[in-house]
Amino acid sequence: MKWALVIWSLHPDSFQVFERFQTLEQCLSKRETVIAAFNQADSDFGSSCRPIKPGGAKANSDIVVHKLTIR
Repeated sequence: MKWALVIWSLHPDSFQVFERFQTLEQCLSKRETVIAAFNQADSDFGSSCRPIKPGGAKANSDIVVHKLTIR
């Protein structure tokens, strides 16, 4: 099963996929790094690892990059 690290600001149902992973362990490792950065920036963003449903993420889909500056 493939996994996605998702990030949200106001509500967990309103999220953006940050990165995709082959294993849950890889996703959780990256999540620790992301959470540490959020804590250091005193941010109230949230994140979690969620399974990608079969057919839910295609390899040749468009990639949208959102930049966010946390001060």
